[in-house]
Amino acid sequence: LDLFNILGLDQSPLLVILSSSFFQVNTFYSSELKQISNIDNKIQSKSPYLPSDTFVELRNMSKKSNENKLIRTIYTKRQFIESWIDTLEILESPIIGITPSAPNVFDLLRNKISDDKIILIDIEITKSVVLIGKNSLELSSYKLPYGSSLYSSDINLSKNYFSRLINSLELILSEYEEKLPSCVYIYGKGLDDFSMINIPLPDGFRYLSEFDLGAYSYKPN
Repeated sequence: LDLFNILGLDQSPLLVILSSSFFQVNTFYSSELKQISNIDNKIQSKSPYLPSDTFVELRNMSKKSNENKLIRTIYTKRQFIESWIDTLEILESPIIGITPSAPNVFDLLRNKISDDKIILIDIEITKSVVLIGKNSLELSSYKLPYGSSLYSSDINLSKNYFSRLINSLELILSEYEEKLPSCVYIYGKGLDDFSMINIPLPDGFRYLSEFDLGAYSYKPN
């Protein structure tokens, strides 16, 4: 509140962009579900939290003419979202919303490239979040229990991070009998830490910053 007063931001609309590791993403076909609702048993079964403490956002990803629709579900902890809502109410500023980073970034990226399979990685400090998209719309996320913190002190350690990352990706894809695509896209705060020591990216990785994804606009109505 003090910062808002000093900077004159009292009436500036707020968009809270939260860490990808607080969320899990899955995609279902509507034919798999008894009802397109957060109380559907199959939707609930994919939540990493107890049903009573699960917040689910559902989004129809298919065209209206498609009977068997793709439904994207984004899970997070209900108490976590409610705590942010309480904070925003205290600030009493106009609110755009609360959103995870990675799914929105993925949707912007798939508008730029036409690959059948897209792998996007949000490198955080203590975790890495892998998003795998198929056929441009199906999307699933996976959390890896390591980020930049143990690997960003020198170039040799950073090489170990990417070797471990490649092994993790191959293990995830092996469950579906699939192979790594020719290119994996990376971004995130942890990547900034790697950039500070000027490490060369291994073959097959591309910076997300190479794409112009920042054309946002705000329309109050």
